[in-house]
Amino acid sequence: MDFSPTISVKQGYIVVDVTAPEALPTTRYAYYLYETTQGVVEKRGYSKEASCLFQPPADGNYYVKVFVRSYSKELPN
Repeated sequence: MDFSPTISVKQGYIVVDVTAPEALPTTRYAYYLYETTQGVVEKRGYSKEASCLFQPPADGNYYVKVFVRSYSKELPN
């Protein structure tokens, strides 16, 4: 499945929005916040939310990895 994340910074928060045109109701998204010298800082497990908000714990150079998974049948919330 093709998807494209948009990442922006608003009022000190890192905002991630995912656009997935082929997403089904069973599609789930996971988000990992990385700091370039420390590695993974925070993990957000799979959820049905196509957006995520991180508050970086300190100054640094951050990036986010997004994982998208589509399931064949409905999952519990």
